[in-house]
Amino acid sequence: MEDNGLDGIDIDFEFPTAGAQAKGYVSLLSELRTALNKHAAKKGEKNPYQITAAVPAGSDNYTKLLVSQMDPSLTYWNLMAYDYSGEWSSAADDQANLYGPTTTGFDTNTAIQWYTANGATASKIALGMPIYGRAFQNTDGRGKSYRGVGDGTWDKGVYDYKALPLSGAVVREDSARGSSYTYDSKKREWVSYDSPNIVRQKSKYAMSKGLAGGMFWELAADKAGSQSLVGASAATFGSLDSTPNHLYYPYSKFDNIKKNMGRALVAPGPSAQVSTSTTTAPTTAPSPPTSGGCSGIEAWRSDKTYVGGDVVTYNGHKWTAKWWNQAEAPGASSEVWTDNGAC
Repeated sequence: MEDNGLDGIDIDFEFPTAGAQAKGYVSLLSELRTALNKHAAKKGEKNPYQITAAVPAGSDNYTKLLVSQMDPSLTYWNLMAYDYSGEWSSAADDQANLYGPTTTGFDTNTAIQWYTANGATASKIALGMPIYGRAFQNTDGRGKSYRGVGDGTWDKGVYDYKALPLSGAVVREDSARGSSYTYDSKKREWVSYDSPNIVRQKSKYAMSKGLAGGMFWELAADKAGSQSLVGASAATFGSLDSTPNHLYYPYSKFDNIKKNMGRALVAPGPSAQVSTSTTTAPTTAPSPPTSGGCSGIEAWRSDKTYVGGDVVTYNGHKWTAKWWNQAEAPGASSEVWTDNGAC
């Protein structure tokens, strides 16, 4: 972690059994928390390193966890609220439904209720959402038998969200279950996945329960622009995580990490910040000063990363970023920029 300049460690233990393994998991997290706190203190840092755990949403596995003993050591519980169905299932059904009932017997709401009732701090739980779909072939639809799951994008029966809906398929959304799917009646192919509207519903649910936010698997499968699932969730929550990054890694074996990638630190330790005393020339020239409300504001650049609150000019208008983005041009179809009006 120190060598590579990371902010913490995620534990993905799939899945501990009751008894010795469950107790061992508690010990692992406790000892890791103690060690990371000591490491931070050694460097004079007050911002704690993160420890997260990818945890199951199926009762066969989560009931074995000693949740109340794990909670003090964790920064976040990353609830893997997906893969409820697949090629192992007896029928085509939802793979990430918020509510039941289903033929799988799984639903996210029941899992959330169990974790919080058994000692997990609600504000530490991140609701996991899939950026992929699971397919079922030769079926008459949800809850029906099937034969085969198809090739998928990268694994049998699994399609990246950016490949969905498949050609010829019709999208259906079920707010009562908190799920969505596509169905091609000619091919008799049914695909369970999360649409932007369902992600918004799940994000609103997370807010209503006081959860930490959302977690996704995995980012490379997302779409850009208004159809982005991460974007839909971020817009619903209104912001992204703003936990300060760790920047001070004096014990790294890599010089570039040890020296903060060549960027000076004002002060190491608890208040470490990137120095702004030196700047690098932009790859494109900033826009000339304009009159009115846009005077002195830099033009939007496709090579630059923006965070919430950043202001740019584009096509004669002033725009404010809602959250982190890159190469997302301001415009009426973009969810990541607020149009502040003409210059």
